[in-house]
Amino acid sequence: MSSGAPFSIGNLQKLQTLTLRGCSKLEDLPANINLISLDRLDLTDCLLLKRFPEISTNVESLCLKRTTIEEVPSSIKSWSRLTYLHMSYSENLKNFPHAFDIITELQVTNTEIQEFPPWIKKFSRLTVLRLKGCKKLVSLPQIPDSIYGIDAEDCESLERLNSSFHNPKIWLKFAKCFKLNQEARDLIIQTPTSKYAVLPGREVPAYFTHQSTTGGSLTIKLNEKPLPTSMRFKACIMLVHKGDDEARDDKNWMDENGCYVSCKKSKHYLYPVLAELVFEFKIDIKNWKIKECGVFQLSELP
Repeated sequence: MSSGAPFSIGNLQKLQTLTLRGCSKLEDLPANINLISLDRLDLTDCLLLKRFPEISTNVESLCLKRTTIEEVPSSIKSWSRLTYLHMSYSENLKNFPHAFDIITELQVTNTEIQEFPPWIKKFSRLTVLRLKGCKKLVSLPQIPDSIYGIDAEDCESLERLNSSFHNPKIWLKFAKCFKLNQEARDLIIQTPTSKYAVLPGREVPAYFTHQSTTGGSLTIKLNEKPLPTSMRFKACIMLVHKGDDEARDDKNWMDENGCYVSCKKSKHYLYPVLAELVFEFKIDIKNWKIKECGVFQLSELP
């Protein structure tokens, strides 16, 4: 593709989706046009694109990840339908505070970054923060409560999480973050979430009071009388490479009522008194197996 898109693109007034993902030579898009039907514009991996694309004020989803765009025009505040704005991180974003209430996903591709700026907490609509591969990042500051996903996989220098996670549906990926201190690990493990968290480890943490070291099956004796009307558990499974007894690349998965947790029922569950709960965990990940598992009973549901 040439360095710019043809101006005739402005004639496509019925166009709803425009995907130019991976157009590595694209440097610019035509100005002074407005594609009134355009709902989604995806310019991900347009590495040479520097100017913010203003080809539709009606767009709902705009993806600008892994571009070199560092400026966000103030006119974007009038884009009434814009719901999702995904951008690459730039230190220059701090000069455009009007963007703090618009950006919903931020991707950090600067592998030299060591400290994340505190103004990240001002992004009031930010839902996903992607830090994957930021190998020199040492700490993560306080993040907005709106965030429901953090991908910090392979941030091998990450030590501290100067934050707390309040979104009940947040998911956390800290795989291969081997330098995480104990405080950070405890925060990840104990975060109340209906989704999941991932971090490196060699054993199921003691936080999970019921444990099994013989795979993905666990039985809990129920001694409480009378039994509560409902029970809720958080679970952890430790994954190891098949054939790797030393578990050098272990990952701990925590999941509360999620897709890796199931409760095996049998006929005696029809009676008012239950004797035990049996948890069986299964994974569908090639070359991995469950070595240990554990569960922790949470407070009763209201």
